[in-house]
Amino acid sequence: MLIKINDQNLILEYTTIGGLPDSIEYTGTIPDDFEAKFKPSFYMLQNDEIIENSNYVEPTDTPPDDGPTNVQQVVMQMSATVTQMQQLIMSQEREIAELKGGTK
Repeated sequence: MLIKINDQNLILEYTTIGGLPDSIEYTGTIPDDFEAKFKPSFYMLQNDEIIENSNYVEPTDTPPDDGPTNVQQVVMQMSATVTQMQQLIMSQEREIAELKGGTK
């Protein structure tokens, strides 16, 4: 079996066939329920033996909220408003320039 471990000896991946980049070969005893219970970091390699990680914490199903905060939303809205105002001013300045140019 090939296993990929991190610097804390937590088992991140394994395979029993083929290859696994950056892995080590493990030839020791494998727990009976290893394949059924396997999750990244659930097992660890300690003293050349695969054991359950006593510090394992189940990952949350809630994805991180990468959306903008309320303050960021306000700033984005203000920025859009300023851009619209600048475009309006430029448009009015062009109209004024055209009117002045047409009266000469």
